[in-house]
Amino acid sequence: MKNIQQLISILTEKEQVEFIQHLKKKNKTKDEKNIQLFKLILNEPHLNNYAERIYAESNKNAFHALSKRLQDSLVDFIAIKAFENENSAEQELFKKILAARILVDHQNHKFAFKILKKAESKAKQLELYSILREVYSTILQFANLYEKINVTELKLRIAKNQQHLDLELRLQLVEAELKLSAKKNKILDSAYIEKLLHEHQIEIKEELTFKALLRLFTILDLKSHLESNYFANLKELEKLYALVHQKQHLQHRHPYEHLQILQLLSYAYFRSRDFKHFKKYLDKFEQLLEQNLPFRNQFDEDLFLLKAYYFNFTGKASEAIQLLETQKTKSFLPQLFLMTCYIQQNEIKKAYQTLQQLYQSDLWYAKNHGEIWVIKKNLIELILLVELDKYDVFESRLHSFQKKFFKKLKSTGNERVIVFTKLITDFYLNQNFDQQQIKILENSVFKKEDIFMVCFYAWLKAKVESKDLYGLTLELVNN
Repeated sequence: MKNIQQLISILTEKEQVEFIQHLKKKNKTKDEKNIQLFKLILNEPHLNNYAERIYAESNKNAFHALSKRLQDSLVDFIAIKAFENENSAEQELFKKILAARILVDHQNHKFAFKILKKAESKAKQLELYSILREVYSTILQFANLYEKINVTELKLRIAKNQQHLDLELRLQLVEAELKLSAKKNKILDSAYIEKLLHEHQIEIKEELTFKALLRLFTILDLKSHLESNYFANLKELEKLYALVHQKQHLQHRHPYEHLQILQLLSYAYFRSRDFKHFKKYLDKFEQLLEQNLPFRNQFDEDLFLLKAYYFNFTGKASEAIQLLETQKTKSFLPQLFLMTCYIQQNEIKKAYQTLQQLYQSDLWYAKNHGEIWVIKKNLIELILLVELDKYDVFESRLHSFQKKFFKKLKSTGNERVIVFTKLITDFYLNQNFDQQQIKILENSVFKKEDIFMVCFYAWLKAKVESKDLYGLTLELVNN
């Protein structure tokens, strides 16, 4: 059962829905016990009597067979999704390598090496160096069958290719070190990141491949999250995108990488409250996705959420809410933002109803979406409990929040969240505030704070000054 649970944890909420549809198509009979078992494991992961819940009478053999079928179906589905996301050019080149190997087996050496030569040229052109390594491996495997091969010259080509692969590996190492540092609660700063990049001999330069550029974008995005500073890296991101722009002749060959880059840029400018640049990259992201429909499943939710963000924070709250209410999968981040929009429009009961629809545990949401979003969910819940005057529940949730997160928030330098929580409590219990604490929070907000923290602060300020929350939020985020 552990293997099945691990496989299920790989799936996004959207993919969980898709997997059920996949099983329905696959089932040859009306028997849907595999779907029943999937839903049970998904929704009640700690059960130890799945067999009894599926079968009226204990049937260990039948349950074992059912579990095996479900596991195999999950593996197949995950593989299908991975294949869908593969670059189509990569698929074509792999086919060429395979065709060449088959031709060699049938003694058609000359034609096989002709195909491999074309594959080599194409892989170089498209900066697909991992595939190029497979091309060279195949050439070396059959080198004794083709007398025209110049081994000395081939060695130079292989060495050059290895340089590109080594760079991508070094970038992966930097990313891994950052993630490990974050896990150990190490406070990261720009100097630490620069030190890592220097140690691994990584520079921002023109010959960086699309994959290398994407890796650097990912590292800078991770840095922003770890530092809780979405402004500091904007210049570097623009510098990187200038290199992407220089590769216009390759952009259509790397739609997946380009989509990820545009997605990261859109989020970066949104979080830093630069709506002009946010809209610029959001439009590019949407246009590119429309031109590359096979990637829609992977990027649709991000596009959907980004558009809702843009609507809401540019004065079009009703359009944002309408868009969010139409989501089919009811996934976590859109639901979280829908609650935020409801609160800003004083639709408190609707916000609370939405909160109650989030049936997974905080641990599950942290694992699948990141702990920072769970913290935001808890802050939203505290606000709603204040608005609904649910004192007993508020006290319980506050204690739980303090126990779970305060120690880590202090160790990672996110004390403004603690300050905000204290101010909420003061307001609810005493109807007064520690003015010094308010000043600390105000200063952080006006020092180009993350947009979501501005939203929390706006709620507090609106309460204190008896102002319209949505109007005040727009005023603050555009400050």
